[in-house]
Amino acid sequence: MEQLTPLLQELAKSLGTTVENLWRILLQQAIVEKQIATLYMNISLWGGIILIGIGILLTIWGLIRNHKDIYGDSGVATGCTGITIIVFTLVIFGSLYWHYYTTLITLNNNPEYWALQEILSRIPW
Repeated sequence: MEQLTPLLQELAKSLGTTVENLWRILLQQAIVEKQIATLYMNISLWGGIILIGIGILLTIWGLIRNHKDIYGDSGVATGCTGITIIVFTLVIFGSLYWHYYTTLITLNNNPEYWALQEILSRIPW
């Protein structure tokens, strides 16, 4: 921590402020980041639910077409497309949701740790 204090003072000086003011601003920014993370979590959740619903409908339609065979093809391609949409949605939107969920936990439980991470990420080592 002794090595970090001069770096923080240098960073604050380059921004034209003091370390205490910089720290206060970062803790206020943590509140904004919580709201942004919550918004992205909701977008990931509801976007994923909608895409999974589309995938389920395509899969069911593919099974119906496969069963009735009224279109002259088996409907397997439609069913496979639906399953592919479901799998990709679970992977992509699930990982996005998990990323913002862990960020939100950090912001809620320990905003000082988030502020320190932000400061350390800006310091060129």
